[in-house]
Amino acid sequence: TDPLLAVVALSILPPQVLISRWLQRRLHAATRSSRRSQSDLTSAAKETYDGVETIKALGAEAAAAQRLQHGALQLEQDELKAHAMTGLINGNVWLMTSVGVALTWWLGGSRVLTGEMTLGTLVAFTGFIAFAYLPFRQFTTMVSTYRQGLVSLERINEILKLEPTVDSRAGAPPLPSGPGAVQFDNVSFAYDRHLVLRDVSLSIAPHQLVAVVGRSGSGKSSLLRLAARLYDPDAGTVRIDGENLRDVSLASVRQTVAVAPQRPMLFTGTIRDNVAWGDPQADRAAIEAALARAGALQFVERLPQGIDTRVGRAGQSLSGGETQRIAIARAVLAKARVLLLDEPTSALDAAMENVVVDTLRSLSETMTVLVVAHKAPTVRAADRVVVLDQGRL
Repeated sequence: TDPLLAVVALSILPPQVLISRWLQRRLHAATRSSRRSQSDLTSAAKETYDGVETIKALGAEAAAAQRLQHGALQLEQDELKAHAMTGLINGNVWLMTSVGVALTWWLGGSRVLTGEMTLGTLVAFTGFIAFAYLPFRQFTTMVSTYRQGLVSLERINEILKLEPTVDSRAGAPPLPSGPGAVQFDNVSFAYDRHLVLRDVSLSIAPHQLVAVVGRSGSGKSSLLRLAARLYDPDAGTVRIDGENLRDVSLASVRQTVAVAPQRPMLFTGTIRDNVAWGDPQADRAAIEAALARAGALQFVERLPQGIDTRVGRAGQSLSGGETQRIAIARAVLAKARVLLLDEPTSALDAAMENVVVDTLRSLSETMTVLVVAHKAPTVRAADRVVVLDQGRL
């Protein structure tokens, strides 16, 4: 054995560790940028897909394409940086270990020439050093992979650490069964310090169809969101059947209150799949009964595969009125006591609007229906009309 030869062979490790640590930090930053660009491009692509009609109507196809192209180029650049850093790390490991082997041969060769070491010993020692370097190479590669995975884990943890804006208090009881009376007591609510509801008090009797009207920005949609406890009021209380929604479990509120937004979300799959979101355990008969109550069974039965017809991405194979009625059927299947609808007929023609209004009129016999409305047929069909103006009744 030759201590000096061992020192020379191992001398490359300290600088190798320092260089690798520096490169690993650069790789971490490059991978974060890559993941962020990937997320931005995915969001832009989805927004472009969802808003394709608006883009066409505005003649903004070129701008939309340029936005996607810019996102793709940014992602490409960030990916190249991340791959380049990975290549530098791996290349640096191989370079430094090769330098170590070369130094071993150089010093060992001089010892062989002077007779201080045999050639066999040098070959054996060099083979041992090359073998000893192998775990170090593998460890460095593993750390690179770990660093890249750590970025994804950090992004997941950022999401998991987000505190819900609305949650149940510990041990909150479920909302007791009842007829579905809704009450707002001196409710005020603000978005980012902008007050949209001001001291609103409103009592809605069970099984009423109530239309909420008012100018844009008057707080109509906010009233519905508070009734569904998507948000909590800044002041006052919202009650269903006399129970403060803050005092009962959020899960029971979700089971009691169903929401059908202006543009209902249908998921990729069949009509049966989409309605079954209201009750995943429901059988075919229950789903068809819900469709019938929502006034949708007749058109569904005319489809090629009936309730097993695929609706396409976001329900693109269905009309606006058909999509709205599928969403209502989902709420019916959930056995909700309160149904909230945000301008359900805004995008429908007169004939389809009348169908949806008749459906709401029928549903109000067993549910409390609160609907934001602008069109006259919906307002005329209501048992009661509530007017909001600048956040006040």
